[in-house]
Parts: sequence; C-alpha cells; structure tokens
Amino acid sequence: MPIGLLLFSLFDFVGLSVPESKCQSPFFSFLQITMATDINELKIIIRSLLIPYKDPPQISILRRDFRESEGVDIPFSKFGFGNILDFLHSLKDTVIVRITLYALKLTLYFLYIC
Repeated sequence: MPIGLLLFSLFDFVGLSVPESKCQSPFFSFLQITMATDINELKIIIRSLLIPYKDPPQISILRRDFRESEGVDIPFSKFGFGNILDFLHSLKDTVIVRITLYALKLTLYFLYIC
C-alpha cells in the first residue's frame, strides 16, 4: 500500500483530518494527487499553471511547472494513458495541443487554454 494511502487511512481510522491550510507542502500535494479520483482536480491545476503565460508554453514547460508546484510529475498513467501527449489530447475542455514542425526535425507541442 502506498504511504499516502496508508497515512490517510490511518487519519480516517483515528478520526483525524488534515486541514487544507496544512496541505501546501509537496508531500501533501503528492498525497492529494495520489488520492485524487476525479480528473477535474487535475484539470484545474493544469489550467492554473497555463494561465500566466502570454504565449502558449510547450508541454515540457507545463511538466516542469507541475513538478515544481505539486512535487510530482503529471499522473497521466493513473488515468490510463501511455504518454503525456495522449493525456493532454483527451483534455479537450482544458487545453488544445498544437503541433509545430521546426526545420522538419524537431516537433514542438504548444498548449492553448480552452
């Protein structure tokens, strides 16, 4: 059993709860993402990370920002996706993925907020 599930199970068993204000550390963010059963929470986080950008960022920038903010990588495999690109394509109400070919060698994927 992952430590996050064990910890929250222990909290539930003892009758304790973790106040929202205490959940700002990367460890508790990890627990929240690990325990999230609703993809809507993840969409909110992704959208909030993209809003500050004037120009659409690349996927690598989103992944970096998510890791810095939440302490873990975007959990796309948890939702049944094999890679981040397929996962982001599925979030049609959150982001639009645009492909740009650069010098016919490098493919860049830019994210636009819906």
